[in-house]
Amino acid sequence: KKSYVAERVVGKAPVIDGKLNDKAWSEAKWGDGFYQFQPYNGKKATQKTDFKILYDNNNLYVAIRCYDTHPNKIVRRLTRRDHIDGDWAGIAIDSHFDQRSAYGFFVSEAGVKFDGKFTNDNGGSDNSWNTIWYVKTSKDRKGWVAEMRIPLSQLRFAKEPKMTWGLELVRYIFRNQEKDFWQPIYQDASGFASQFGLLTGIHNLKPKREVFLTPYVMSKLTTGPVTEGDPFSKARAASVSVGMDGTI
Repeated sequence: KKSYVAERVVGKAPVIDGKLNDKAWSEAKWGDGFYQFQPYNGKKATQKTDFKILYDNNNLYVAIRCYDTHPNKIVRRLTRRDHIDGDWAGIAIDSHFDQRSAYGFFVSEAGVKFDGKFTNDNGGSDNSWNTIWYVKTSKDRKGWVAEMRIPLSQLRFAKEPKMTWGLELVRYIFRNQEKDFWQPIYQDASGFASQFGLLTGIHNLKPKREVFLTPYVMSKLTTGPVTEGDPFSKARAASVSVGMDGTI
């Protein structure tokens, strides 16, 4: 299996702006060497993809550089969360290292998020899992970039001085209908998370549980015919609801 060594951030953590110009990124080496899952399973990817991974006591930082020899052909489509379309890329992490489950974090070139849980060593994900994480994308003459910050509180892992996690990087090139993996996965192989490569270099992290609260305000406007003789009947009625969503 392929292996990538993550580096601990020394000094200031990267600012998530999709630019990859922070000094912290110079501390990590590029991972590369992607292979097609489809349409030509096992062949080298048609476009080059590189990535870096950093971490500190609270976050995992991921940089994905999607090179493209024809950047004008990158397909950018703005959609709703968990319904990404066009070109996209992301990371899947088996932090339990049970080789059966994983957490997936993906983003389209347009900046639309897709996240989900993979269970039972199955490639299908539970898309109802919407967690808290941060990502920005940018496009240039070399292709496009995704820069992520994933709070460690959103991952589950054991308290050990040194850890090895399962790791997979994915890229989708829309115009080719091409899905590429860093750790090659063959279509005739059984399982998904069990096929991942390895993420090493993670030392002295403590499992975290945090509560994220997101307040919201929702307005409602109802229109309809007025009921004759009813003093409370109105053609237009407005209301406001206030609430809060929480993620543990």
